[in-house]
Amino acid sequence: MELLNETNEKYLKALVYGDCGVGKTSLAATCPSPLVLLSERHGATSLMQAAERNGVERPTTLHMRSLTDYRNVIVGLRGDKSKPFKVLHQGKTIIDDVWPQTVVLDSLTDACRLIEDEIRTSGKDTETMSIPQYGTLKVRAERMISAFRDAPCHVLFLCLMDDKGEGLDRTLRPKLPGRGLPDFAAASVNVVAVADRKVIPQKDGAEALVEYRAWTIKPGPYMLKPMRPLRDFEEMNFSKWVNKIFGETKEVKETK
Repeated sequence: MELLNETNEKYLKALVYGDCGVGKTSLAATCPSPLVLLSERHGATSLMQAAERNGVERPTTLHMRSLTDYRNVIVGLRGDKSKPFKVLHQGKTIIDDVWPQTVVLDSLTDACRLIEDEIRTSGKDTETMSIPQYGTLKVRAERMISAFRDAPCHVLFLCLMDDKGEGLDRTLRPKLPGRGLPDFAAASVNVVAVADRKVIPQKDGAEALVEYRAWTIKPGPYMLKPMRPLRDFEEMNFSKWVNKIFGETKEVKETK
């Protein structure tokens, strides 16, 4: 048991979701000293370009190909923080370095899909999962989300957006499998924001400007969770979010 107060709980846990191309992977590069768990190898290019634009070091990045990869990172995050941060894979040391200030899952959508795939392959080969299988999926996904949420660092979950229904029945939420998982993920973090991009035409044939934003409050059927002093919408810069809330992190310059 531990007595929590403002001096020993200064980690921001956030979930940002949105369509492809709205700057989610680039947001990872703006985190304080990030460890990025990247599910799609080609995302490394966007990540490195974003780091270069922002004048920061290329983040430590792991290509996550299986659930074992995620489990190995979780084991590392449960280690002794007075010692170097270590991640092992098949008995070999992959990382032996200073602890990351932020862990980024890019994406939580893909990580949960791996859980779903593992459950499907362990049961009958059918297109539709059974009710017990969905129950197993929910338990395993919640355990993984909780394990990363409880890590002694900032945590950023990135998700695709799930757009369902029409009219008054339309919902825009993080894309996660099964029922109730988006609600659990939202309840596990301090902030839930939706990312988008706005194209601003310029005069005299000049190249249009593109503005990337993350909304914590926005009209429409979005799943959101604001946290003050963050505004209703913020620029896509995670270090600045941390700085606004805790006031101690060196800011990364504004993402263009």
